[in-house]
Amino acid sequence: MDEITVAAWRTSYRGAVPDAVVDAQQTGPRGDFFRFQLPSEPPFHTAVATAGSAVVGYVHVGPNSDEDDSLSFEIWGLYVAPEHQRSGIGRTLIHHAFGWIMSVGGSEATLWTLRDVGPTRRFYEAMGGVWDQAEKSETVDGSTLTQVRYRFRLSEVT
Repeated sequence: MDEITVAAWRTSYRGAVPDAVVDAQQTGPRGDFFRFQLPSEPPFHTAVATAGSAVVGYVHVGPNSDEDDSLSFEIWGLYVAPEHQRSGIGRTLIHHAFGWIMSVGGSEATLWTLRDVGPTRRFYEAMGGVWDQAEKSETVDGSTLTQVRYRFRLSEVT
């Protein structure tokens, strides 16, 4: 999954995120993140999309990490390999996430995405997400990256 994330960053975020940040994305540190830091035990759920025997996308869902929103679930990550983007895999994965959330009693989901990546934001809006005006920023490799939060009311999107 780390290879998918890095490849997606390098193709989807270039131009919207400083090149130094994009170029700093490496599979080794990302792999460590997936193995050791990303929560993966229930109540978290990860689903993958495959093409043949290759994983080409994934979605990771779990309890919301935001202090102001403990009632909804959060889509912690949704990435599709660049060569498989715009093929319906992202749509399938997000709908899978919505279905899983509803199966465990959830009715809302949120996710954070980079503010300045228009295509990603348009995708989430097309999936029924509404920017709830929440923003947060962090400094990565000397650059400030701002994220915005999208909210999905699952009764309205599935």
